[in-house]
Amino acid sequence: MFNGSKTILIVEDDALIRMVAADELTKAGYDVIEAEDAADALQALQRQRVFLLFTDVNMPGEMDGLGLARLVRERWPDVRVIATSGGDPAVTDDWAGVELFLRKPYQVAGMLAAVERMARA
Repeated sequence: MFNGSKTILIVEDDALIRMVAADELTKAGYDVIEAEDAADALQALQRQRVFLLFTDVNMPGEMDGLGLARLVRERWPDVRVIATSGGDPAVTDDWAGVELFLRKPYQVAGMLAAVERMARA
């Protein structure tokens, strides 16, 4: 069910959104690792096995969430990927590696349902 792990990596540059998501996922029984950008996320992935990457698309730094999703799928193909954004995804963006998209602002119930869907798959 959880691919050997119940750990979710949340990558979100907005500290409040990241904190709320982490808190709700922890309450739901998941272990949560928080990162504020792709560089922090890659360091976390090298230290800890996760079953799910929950990433914002638009983040500061050299790599956005879509780039992170592609890299994670290449290096850790068993990791499931949910991307989220408040903006409209551009048709030209490369969404390779993203399995599910949640538009911000998302409801907690919708986030939890999406994570459960990935956990069952």
